[in-house]
Amino acid sequence: MQYYYLNEQREVQGPFTAEQMRRMLADGTLDGQTLASEEGGSGWQPLDSLHLPGGVAPEVLAAVLGECPHCKTTLVGAEVPAVCPHCGKHLHPGTESLWENAMYAYNQLTDFHGRATRREFWSYYLFSSLVMVALNILGNIGEKIFDKMQGDGGVSLLVDIVLMVAGLLLLLFQLSLILANLAVTVRRLHDTGHSGWWVVAPLACLLVEILGILLTLGAHDRGMMLGIFALVAVLAAAGFGIYLLIQMLMPSQCGPNKYGPSVLFPRLFP
Repeated sequence: MQYYYLNEQREVQGPFTAEQMRRMLADGTLDGQTLASEEGGSGWQPLDSLHLPGGVAPEVLAAVLGECPHCKTTLVGAEVPAVCPHCGKHLHPGTESLWENAMYAYNQLTDFHGRATRREFWSYYLFSSLVMVALNILGNIGEKIFDKMQGDGGVSLLVDIVLMVAGLLLLLFQLSLILANLAVTVRRLHDTGHSGWWVVAPLACLLVEILGILLTLGAHDRGMMLGIFALVAVLAAAGFGIYLLIQMLMPSQCGPNKYGPSVLFPRLFP
């Protein structure tokens, strides 16, 4: 009997014998959820539903998943657990829900280690953008309401206190959204095998522009020099922005890397 499977690009691979399929399961090229079909079969189905002759290789049941990003202990198993069995810290919920991925990313606002999938990053980006818009709208409405209440001298002090407290809480919440956005961006870069320090590239462009201003203070044609530095800084910032956007759109790196195990591709690929 011959077998076929679909790769990540949904391209048909094969034919393979049952022994070859078991070897690919063992070395991590395939997993139980890979869509496969036997020759003459009626359609594609998860590989673990095909019941390959000879059974599944025992190595599949104890594949090396990589290191825990928190305690650096090597994780071994059939799939990435939600919680590290050694340190008890969360690795990833492994959910498909946009809301659950967004909430997971927000709860990890101080976690700059490990990896984040495309779904987690874009779920949180959409969530934080909508929340920011909603907060701005509510803030404008609330400000107009309190302005009308200011006419009553008896509640003027109370209104001022409420406005001050509400403004402070709103600022803290917005800062937490920004911090979570920064953290999930760093983890998304890790997921593609890149350093999280790339997120400071736009800031480096700003520093270049400031340096240019300082260097041209005593220049004869200061306007032209400032224009050149500003142009260089804008072009560099645009280039880094495009680079970061491309990385946010890239698929997860197969298997574990130096930043931790992959949720989508937990096995060690050859």
